[in-house]
Amino acid sequence: MENVKKLDNINLVLIFLLFISCISFDKNITGIKPLYEGITIILFGYSILRMSLVKNFKIKNYKFLLIYGLLIIWACLSMLWSIDQGYTKGTIINLVIAFLNAISLICFIDSKIKLKKVFKLYIAFLMYMSIILLFFETNAPGTSGYGEVVSLYFNSIAHMLAIGIFMTYYLFKSEKKKRYLLFIAVFYYIIFLTGSRKGLLFPIVSIIGIEILDKRISINKILKFLIFLGIICSIVLIVLNSNERMKERFSDMFLSLIGENVGDKSVEEREFFRETAKELFIHNPLTGIGAGCFAAYMEQINYSHVAYCHNNFLELLSTLGIVGFIIYYMIYYLIIKTSIYNIRQKRILDMIIPFVFIIVFAIFEYGIVSYYRFEYQPIICLFFIMSQLNRSEIERRTES
Repeated sequence: MENVKKLDNINLVLIFLLFISCISFDKNITGIKPLYEGITIILFGYSILRMSLVKNFKIKNYKFLLIYGLLIIWACLSMLWSIDQGYTKGTIINLVIAFLNAISLICFIDSKIKLKKVFKLYIAFLMYMSIILLFFETNAPGTSGYGEVVSLYFNSIAHMLAIGIFMTYYLFKSEKKKRYLLFIAVFYYIIFLTGSRKGLLFPIVSIIGIEILDKRISINKILKFLIFLGIICSIVLIVLNSNERMKERFSDMFLSLIGENVGDKSVEEREFFRETAKELFIHNPLTGIGAGCFAAYMEQINYSHVAYCHNNFLELLSTLGIVGFIIYYMIYYLIIKTSIYNIRQKRILDMIIPFVFIIVFAIFEYGIVSYYRFEYQPIICLFFIMSQLNRSEIERRTES
């Protein structure tokens, strides 16, 4: 038993190093970093060693691995019709790294206690990143220059912090410790500095989702939540009104959603990306043009900003076709299906969390690409594990 605890502690250290390696200061703000790849391989190797040392070890939650493995196989097959094999190889490497991390997390996390420890490590990592950014003076928040301080694109910083706020709020409600509110305040401030609209909105929408589904709600709790939400919304409104750039960005986002023409270059460019992706999908509906090749197509048409589609649904459909789209979103389907079953059996906070996360995250995928990104895939895996642990817990209680 003592040896198992030592193995677990080493595992936790390696997982924390994996998170830290996301900001490896190599000025690479667009792809996976060498240090992250190295820690991934070390963590995976250690996970295999740990499996061999623990008696009667069984891999649980293997469905995630089966689905993601199938996605990698399909991405490899897309090399046969890829319009740029270099981009496809790069995407395959990203998928393999995400797969290895998923194996490591699934092999280690076999209880809610371990899951919460990993959540806390992720929050600790975000706090470390936030402290670095707080001490970095910049006159241009919301630019890639700000992101280069931690070798991440500024939107990625905001999205990771937004997910961190979701985790922190879950721990706050679960453990009733007010110190988590300080973390939320710090994370939200850094998100504002990045200028990310989705980063500001994601925590609000997800927290509302949690409170709507929480069966333990009383009049007193509703009032406390409304006060908390009112404070958050007031802060956001004050911040927006005091910053013309942010106010204009949110206004342009809202107008674009209702079909109005706006002058925001970012909004207009993303609309162009979405329309281009639709055209590519129409011409290659089954297979797409090859994994990761949307950016390759932008390069081939000599577009000034070579980038991915900024929409996970259309990125998948245009590059891996309907087949790739169905394979990837099977993961989300399983999280939703399992969570609905769990909520029907026992409607408590832990059962609600994976459901709210994946629904809100999927909505926000309208503006991000996540299926191969190292910022998102380990987190999706964690909430998949959580949904499966919840189900196992319910089944054990039913049997007893």
